[in-house]
Amino acid sequence: MIKIVKYEKKYNTLWNNFLSDSKNGTFLFNRNYMDYHSDRFVDHSLIVVNNDKPLCLFPATENKQQINSHDGLTYGGVIVGHEASIFDVFTFFYYILKYYHALGFMQINYKSIPGFFHQKPAFEDQYAIFLLDGKLVRVDTFFSTRISSQYNLQTRRERGVKKAIKEHVKIVKTDELKGFWSEILAPNLESRFGVKPVHSLKEIQLLKKRFPKNIIHYNAIYNSNVVAGTTIYVNNKVAHAQYISANNLGRKTGAIDLLFYRLLTNECSDYEWFSFGTTNENQGKKLNIGLTQWKEGFGANVFPQYFYQLDPANYFKLKKYIKT
Repeated sequence: MIKIVKYEKKYNTLWNNFLSDSKNGTFLFNRNYMDYHSDRFVDHSLIVVNNDKPLCLFPATENKQQINSHDGLTYGGVIVGHEASIFDVFTFFYYILKYYHALGFMQINYKSIPGFFHQKPAFEDQYAIFLLDGKLVRVDTFFSTRISSQYNLQTRRERGVKKAIKEHVKIVKTDELKGFWSEILAPNLESRFGVKPVHSLKEIQLLKKRFPKNIIHYNAIYNSNVVAGTTIYVNNKVAHAQYISANNLGRKTGAIDLLFYRLLTNECSDYEWFSFGTTNENQGKKLNIGLTQWKEGFGANVFPQYFYQLDPANYFKLKKYIKT
């Protein structure tokens, strides 16, 4: 019999074991990652089970009468097993929405997982949301490219790479994050956007210690100084640039171009996809033109990330498809 179980810490191992063999999960959904900032959010994640066997995870937080998937993560959505059919996914949505509706929640804000993160195609949720009369409220642009040893760089990026080589810029893999975080990333975000990094230095150091194989950092060094860097999140077949930043000297010397050229052609060559992340501002309504052009200069193309609003009261629209 299918039932809904609200996540509690006692289900940590159950959750993480299912996640590790899912077809669309990433390490961001590992509870040892998600829960580092549990004090900031009210967790209301769900596990769909059948005879105590997990079938689906739904990472979520609550805020007043709304459920969000997930406030502390870049993407969310239902996490399903490799054998899940479209009818299984209909069933998961039916019971998840019915559960939240019974508790009086009025809205679910749903962040989809960009397709290149999937181990197997897992877009059944998109059709389920359509049948539920979900409202598309935002689209973000994830720029990604297939990893290849051969890259036809745009002329400006190629010039940058050649200049950095001439200037003897060095690319190093390092566990030391303080210089990049404190002297480049945080000042850049503050001066350009008036914000701080999503993760504090202390938080990213903690997460890197917990996930040393998934969180990797590279710096570009010029005259013994860090002038650019990137923190890479490794998710199965995807290397994702979670943070990218350079100071004026890092841009002027072409260090940032050389850094990503080396990542694409050497350091990350064993992965299938390289993700540069989004270029959106103002809730997706504004495209950062300069950043977009820079990412396209490395052959990156757009994968959409869809954001939906769902009415939990519409769960009945899937009833004819569900399994009991």
